[in-house]
Amino acid sequence: MTERKYFDKLRQEPFNYPLTFAPRDWDRTEPEEILNDLVRYRSQQERSRRKIDEYWIVFDHDDTKDHELKQVFKRAKKEKICVADSNPCFEVWLFQHFSPVQKFKGFAGDAASKGCSRVISELKRQFDKHYDKNKYNVSRYLTKVESAISNSITDDQSGDEFQTEFAGSRVYKLVESIINSSP
Repeated sequence: MTERKYFDKLRQEPFNYPLTFAPRDWDRTEPEEILNDLVRYRSQQERSRRKIDEYWIVFDHDDTKDHELKQVFKRAKKEKICVADSNPCFEVWLFQHFSPVQKFKGFAGDAASKGCSRVISELKRQFDKHYDKNKYNVSRYLTKVESAISNSITDDQSGDEFQTEFAGSRVYKLVESIINSSP
């Protein structure tokens, strides 16, 4: 839901970016399940002749095994679906609104191995002491979206390839696409 809150806010004033969310079961959070849901949704849209420019999946690495993630990346590429992943969690993208992850010595590798709790604790300690996954001030983050994009590009060790050794987020690619496609 953290991700949904962020992207819902992008659809509202003052941004008004044109986003459509595929209906999905929010209890299904595994990357493969998310990809399957989107492939089904795209098929429905194509049958109804509704044109959508791009399809994206957004997911966290969390506890998903590397070989499973590699399969999702491979299939998404085959299906022409773009991937906006965060390792280990979406909070890395939120962290990047303030700073590159790589700036903090050892943090990127440590966060990738120790998980989301490490990222959230550092996000609270460094930048947003009131951060709560279920209720956070999305507007505060969106005022820094250009910095987040820049910091994420700095942190992106992998380019377009799948990687798990460092904390990072490629949500910036989706956000850039949204910004660039808006009228």
